[in-house]
Amino acid sequence: MPIALTMGDSAGIGPEIVLALLRDPSMTQRAVVYGSRHLFALTHQHLRSKAPSTPWPQVKNIVDVTNDLPEEAARDIANLKAIPFGRTFAPFGHLQRAALIRAIDDAMTGAVSALFPAPLHKALFKAAG
Repeated sequence: MPIALTMGDSAGIGPEIVLALLRDPSMTQRAVVYGSRHLFALTHQHLRSKAPSTPWPQVKNIVDVTNDLPEEAARDIANLKAIPFGRTFAPFGHLQRAALIRAIDDAMTGAVSALFPAPLHKALFKAAG
């Protein structure tokens, strides 16, 4: 049965943790990642530029929750050319909240057997509602 991983705060360490977990082939087969396909691609690009010899995996099984976001937040995320690491970016609060809610819903219905939320930016999460 699949395991849900949420990407957490996209400007923090969350996506890096998820990508590090996915370096394990058994996790790659079992994991379903909740977040933004676009942001994982940007994170992957960033990590490959910083550590080109490390085999950073592509995220294969992703539930992209950007359609669950307020329109402005989804647009702001879609327009990013690079992740603002270490900065507070309000749309990421909406994204981490939507990813966690969708993963919880899937856990409650039995679509996934476990849920691992990557670290969240709690103030952004709270501000998102």
